[in-house]
Amino acid sequence: MTSVLDLLFEPIIADKYTVHFATSIFTLVSNFTILATGFLIKDLSAKTFVITGTSLLFVGLVSSVFVESFTQLIFTYSILCGFGLGLLNPAAFISVLS
Repeated sequence: MTSVLDLLFEPIIADKYTVHFATSIFTLVSNFTILATGFLIKDLSAKTFVITGTSLLFVGLVSSVFVESFTQLIFTYSILCGFGLGLLNPAAFISVLS
C-alpha cells in the first residue's frame, strides 16, 4: 500500500524506506521536544510556545513543498515540523485545560 508521503516525494526518494526514515526522525525530534517543553513551560508562558511552535510548523510544512533533495526533506519536514509540533502539543493542552 502506498502512503501519501511516498506519492508526494516520489521524484526525490530512491526507495520507500527513506520516507519511513524521515517520519521516524520527525517522531524522535517531536517526542524529545515535548519532554523539554514540559519542563520549560513552567517558567515561560504557554502563549510563547504556541506561537513559536505554530510558526515553526508552518514554515516546515510550506518549505517541504519545495524540497529537491532528501537532506532538505529531513531538515524541513523532520526537524522543523518536529520542533514545531513538540513545542505546540504541551502548550496547547495546558491552554485548553487552564
